[in-house]
Amino acid sequence: MFARASSSVTVLTLRSKLPAWKLPAWLQALLTFAYITGWRIRSEVKNLEWRQVDFKASRVMLDPGTTKNDEGRIFPFTAELRELLEAQREEHDALKKAGTFCPFVFQKKGKPIGDFRKAGMRPVGQPESPGGSFTTSAGQPSGTL
Repeated sequence: MFARASSSVTVLTLRSKLPAWKLPAWLQALLTFAYITGWRIRSEVKNLEWRQVDFKASRVMLDPGTTKNDEGRIFPFTAELRELLEAQREEHDALKKAGTFCPFVFQKKGKPIGDFRKAGMRPVGQPESPGGSFTTSAGQPSGTL
């Protein structure tokens, strides 16, 4: 289990758990943000728009009605979160200069992120799995990792 940022236990970052896997940069950013904030990927992180990120106030906000309990939420920046969001903003600005506008913080080539469960993840040094999955049809690990 990972420690939360508010606990007195040493915080393990998601990045320290990911080096054994080759992840697309867009997916690593999305998963790192979700880990830091504890927000739901499908309904909160993937739908996060730039209007909800306030660099001056150093916070990210979820609008009321968009969370599970319909209450808004505010998360203050950590150093790692600011670094991640600044990198995302640089990518957003580069896309904008090229004529592509996407309001989402996390995007893939200027398009909203859809289903990422088959995003080509594989252990480092392993060839890509043609089926994109490391489990059997029964949901058990296939042992090929």
